[in-house]
Amino acid sequence: MDGAILIQQALQLDLTERIHLIDVLWHSLDSADREEIDLAWLRESQSRLTAYQSGQIEAIDGQKVFAEIEALL
Repeated sequence: MDGAILIQQALQLDLTERIHLIDVLWHSLDSADREEIDLAWLRESQSRLTAYQSGQIEAIDGQKVFAEIEALL
């Protein structure tokens, strides 16, 4: 199946189905890769939280971020 078609179909799923799809795809990755990725995300999120708490970065409204992403797609 063509990847572009698959992506287009996935984006037409309702929210619950998309979340389930993400979960299934995530768990299909090699567990060693998942652990490495999880650790990288943990470090990144801790770094961002520290930067936010110290005033180095500002929070951006989540709905605004998603709207901007959607506009790009």
